[in-house]
Amino acid sequence: MGGLVTWTGSTNTVWSTAGNWSAGAGGTAPPAADDDVIIPNVTNDPVLDAPDTINSLSITSGGNFDGNNHELTIGGEADGTGDTDDGFAINFFDGSIITGTDTDITLTTEAPTNVDVLAGTGSLRNLTINHASCAVTLYSTCTLTGGLTITAGSLDTRAANHPLTVAGDVSVTGTLTGNASAISMGSLTIASGGTYSATSGTTTLTSRTGGTGTYALENNGTFTHNNGTVAITDADDVVSMKLGASLYNLTLSGGTKKIRDNTTINNNLTLTSGDLYGHSGSLTLDVLGQTILNGGTTGQTIAYTGTMNWGNVTVNSGTLKLSSGTNNAESFRNVGGTIQ
Repeated sequence: MGGLVTWTGSTNTVWSTAGNWSAGAGGTAPPAADDDVIIPNVTNDPVLDAPDTINSLSITSGGNFDGNNHELTIGGEADGTGDTDDGFAINFFDGSIITGTDTDITLTTEAPTNVDVLAGTGSLRNLTINHASCAVTLYSTCTLTGGLTITAGSLDTRAANHPLTVAGDVSVTGTLTGNASAISMGSLTIASGGTYSATSGTTTLTSRTGGTGTYALENNGTFTHNNGTVAITDADDVVSMKLGASLYNLTLSGGTKKIRDNTTINNNLTLTSGDLYGHSGSLTLDVLGQTILNGGTTGQTIAYTGTMNWGNVTVNSGTLKLSSGTNNAESFRNVGGTIQ
């Protein structure tokens, strides 16, 4: 059974130096895998000097932690003693500080737990959840400068709908639940067996950083749309999408997008810039609501060679190239563009 261990920085900034820690009953200096760690506001701030494992991490107001490119694994949650809060694997108090852009944390907590990673200054880089019983609930806004990996277990943005922003790839083999949160990711990779229960708001994908390196969204698992919108804004020349699911609203802007599988859009497809193509002539695109081209003056194009089943189509600007295969539509309305 571990104990409460508090950083003092009495000797220097090195995490592994025993003289930098004050250990409570049952705790050890430096902290062991079953210890709850408190980092308060002191002169010498801790710098992780090697990968380490602790039970929980709390950073109080003014407390400063630097991961220094090493992985910190957290295997439990705070036990409610001292300044820790029961139920938290990670708790960054108001005014806490994350130094630099090199702090990586892996959660292997074997129980439901809360995570508050809204530091007053700085952000985590990479967050990994890796235990089948690790059910993580966000307790605050979460911003990651790197990636989010759910190898096993789950992450839920909670009924409070905390925003989730990930600059890099989000890779899901477990479960990610978005509720009604504002969610922005570099790219989203849903592995076989993985589940993304999407936000009922907007999931914004900004770059093709994950998967095979060409996909903004690569779905090989389960995508539940929850009547939300997927907005893909990647500006690269060709961005692939393996949707593998029924979406509700799909909004595309930026560079050329290429759909690589049969896809159903249950509501609206909107193209505001860039082009949209099917990967091959054997693919089917079903749009049950409206298809809207708002391409402006730069000539955005939708051009499929497979089967296109449209609802109502409005071309405000840009070019709609009817499929050389099969076209079915309720109506076409050309306001200021071109239909070919």
